[in-house]
Amino acid sequence: MAAKWDVSFSSENDVVANHPNILEEQRKNYKGMLVIKVFQVYVEIPIDKPPPKTQHLVKAALDAAQGLQDIAVKEVTALAKEVADLQKEEKLGNKKAAETAKKLVEKVEKSLKNLADEFGAGLRKNVQKALIGGSKQKLMSTSRSMFRGMELDEDAFEEDVGGEIPSFFGDIVKQLVQAGDEAYKLSNEEADNRLALVQSIKGQMEAVDKSIDESVKKGGKGTVDIDLYAKANNKEVHKLSQAKEKYVDFLKAFDDKLDLALKALDKLEKLSDKEKGLKENKAVGREYDDFRKAADIIRNTFDGKRKAADLVDGLFKTEWKNGAAFMAAQRALENQPSTIKSGKNMQEAGKALEKLGKG
Repeated sequence: MAAKWDVSFSSENDVVANHPNILEEQRKNYKGMLVIKVFQVYVEIPIDKPPPKTQHLVKAALDAAQGLQDIAVKEVTALAKEVADLQKEEKLGNKKAAETAKKLVEKVEKSLKNLADEFGAGLRKNVQKALIGGSKQKLMSTSRSMFRGMELDEDAFEEDVGGEIPSFFGDIVKQLVQAGDEAYKLSNEEADNRLALVQSIKGQMEAVDKSIDESVKKGGKGTVDIDLYAKANNKEVHKLSQAKEKYVDFLKAFDDKLDLALKALDKLEKLSDKEKGLKENKAVGREYDDFRKAADIIRNTFDGKRKAADLVDGLFKTEWKNGAAFMAAQRALENQPSTIKSGKNMQEAGKALEKLGKG
């Protein structure tokens, strides 16, 4: 049974929408024709002043989510029909059918990746409309929605997709060399950006501590109403939020580049299987494995890093408690693994393949 939408109003006053894979049925239905990877949706919409009844907010989020899912399903269904028609054309002699199908798949894949970016805003706008009772609060949303991609199944057509000639090796390896260099560079930048976010959190925590000290000197209590502090220091709080979003955007861009690199490697491996000299070259196979392993290690750190960064969103929604939430956010970010070594391994594997290609 396919998974269903899980949309609820949490104890933290968030409308939360979650689905592990909105294209699960299509993945099964079109197996052997299309390779459809995971399309996961996760959206949080904080409600500062929730109404007494929140069912209409949940329904608004669910309606928007299902509407966007319907768009994704329709795009994939239409694509599958076009690919099926092209399969028939190939049997009738159309030698360009496979190449045409590949281009169609790439076009829809791009469209679906863009659609993944729309879930946060789409659900937020619908929930905003559902807020009644004179509430003028402007809603924000956090989205970790992502489509991992789609490609034509290698057995969907008789003809080789793309029609590359044996010189493909050097051309694609050049892409892997560039990807390896960039992975090493971005891994270093990721560590710097993450520590910069830690410093921003620390600086904001010190600013709150300072405001408490000043209050005590004037006879006030040794604590702070964090909600009032945030409203009084909106610009500084907004800067911290921007720093967090900048880091999360960096991770997404990094992930997208690794995805492109792995697609190039997939293509290279598939073509290599048809060339005896490459297929039987164990050194080439080892470098393929090393490149992929390093890229996978890097990508597998991103979810934890995004979750650690998302702790910033709750810093001004919980009690101060001597800055416990701030310290927890700092530790969560500091404890994330560096990928500099894996970035270096990608770089070295790419250069080793380049050297092998030159004989």
